[in-house]
Amino acid sequence: MTLDLDTVTPKAADWFTPRVRYEGRGRAEFKDPKGTVEGQAAACFDENGNSSIELIVDKVECERELHFGIQELLAGGKPVRNGKVVSFWVGTETNPCTSFSLKTAAGMFSARDGIRLQEYSLGETADLKFHSLRSQFDTAAADGQPKYWVLPLSNFGPEFHFSHPTLDSHPLRIYPTPSIPEGLNTKDAVLAAIRANEQNKLIIFEFNGSLGFIEPLADFEQRVEQLKSGRCERIVTAVMAAEIPNGSDLRNLEIWLPFDFLLLLGLAVGNKTGTPWIELRGESGALIQRIHEEAGLGTFMRGRPAISGGIGALLSQCRTSMHFGGDTLRVALKSAIQGGQSDRTLEERMAHISRGFDCLCKHFGFGTQQLTHLLEPSEKQLVKQALGSAAAAIREAAASCSDRVKSDRLRKIADRTIDAASQDRDFGLAVSDLLRSFDFPDARIIDSHFQTHPRKDGKLTWSSVVSSYRGDAIHKYLDVRADPTALEDALIVTDHCHDILVRVILKMLNYSGAYRPMMRPTPNEKPVDWVQATTLPSELGYR
Repeated sequence: MTLDLDTVTPKAADWFTPRVRYEGRGRAEFKDPKGTVEGQAAACFDENGNSSIELIVDKVECERELHFGIQELLAGGKPVRNGKVVSFWVGTETNPCTSFSLKTAAGMFSARDGIRLQEYSLGETADLKFHSLRSQFDTAAADGQPKYWVLPLSNFGPEFHFSHPTLDSHPLRIYPTPSIPEGLNTKDAVLAAIRANEQNKLIIFEFNGSLGFIEPLADFEQRVEQLKSGRCERIVTAVMAAEIPNGSDLRNLEIWLPFDFLLLLGLAVGNKTGTPWIELRGESGALIQRIHEEAGLGTFMRGRPAISGGIGALLSQCRTSMHFGGDTLRVALKSAIQGGQSDRTLEERMAHISRGFDCLCKHFGFGTQQLTHLLEPSEKQLVKQALGSAAAAIREAAASCSDRVKSDRLRKIADRTIDAASQDRDFGLAVSDLLRSFDFPDARIIDSHFQTHPRKDGKLTWSSVVSSYRGDAIHKYLDVRADPTALEDALIVTDHCHDILVRVILKMLNYSGAYRPMMRPTPNEKPVDWVQATTLPSELGYR
């Protein structure tokens, strides 16, 4: 058999489009006065999150007589009669719209949640424009029950490496892998296999017992280049698809659809990854429902990618974590993504990283520290006696002070002296406690480094340095621009804190693969537990 390479060359499918438009007969319902308008309508949505819903009215119905026509219905309120004169006041508010529907040849578009009349113009015809927080399109010729969910991914630009034979002919592949003809000689069979798999590069993950995948769009490289060059702020670059779990309530997407995958993908590539809508498709891949509800759309900003080849493993393993889907992890993930974006100032980066740590420390019970916790009994007794003596001396001074205000102040100081060794709210100590709970030895390594390499500011511990930078970043600014050495130190500490935050998150997600450390220059990929007691400070970025 003669090999025809064209028969085994992958060809892009056309099932996905980054822009959708629905046209047909539209109907809008209003609350007070209760009424409806109908006419030709169109609803448009694009990958950038832009949307428009427009209706040109040719029919108006209302439960009461409209003295001022459609404007009275749209503006709401009631006309006032004074003798034979009827007056009507038009304010800035409009009559609440309770629903909008648009019937097309292919199905029904509808909006019932968060819909409002955005603006209207009255001339020979009434032109109404609506906005809705959530809407959906249901196809008329549904392909049975939905089997797959699809999330178009915006601003997602990793490398794609993997393939799996069960996914070669999946109905939602952008580039289905052609079958190799039988009867070819060995050489032609090899050539055919190479050609057929040219576009067979995916990110593969497990989802509820089956395989899901992420695949780049046909013009992926051009789309990513548009983002990196700044020609666009957001654009869909890939699609993610997997099977819908059996028994899922399709009306409650938040229960079963893994929206938090978007945050994990954002962490992996270093920038906010979102989706302009959700699609539910049938066994053959045909559209059954498209739900227009933005999730995570944001402006593209270059960041620090955390994971390359292990993205599929991250998506698979995270669902075994007790933390996945929780608010604490969401805050930490958002903070880690924003803390690594290069377009942000150093203060902004440190503030975001600190917010992530604040949330994690509170969640794990390290919001406050018992300062004598790690001391020996003899050391605790020494502290207690010293503070007791100091407090007693201050109380004596308070008793002999004739000024009542000063005396009260001295007594308060004495009370606080007694409590000085109890609890504190120190950011650096809280982060150190968090690291200790995850068996990360970073603080001990850098503390030893500071002993042999004293700092100009006199700080002796890593925790005190971190606290200082956190306080400056949040409450004022990092005064380092005029001093190259100080700027370098701030960058080193910020990058190291960012790396620790990423490692803690990955441990919480039960991720066992490799990641990219956040230090500069970026080391090769390493396991999450790569930092050991023998790790050199220079490997953590310190000079």
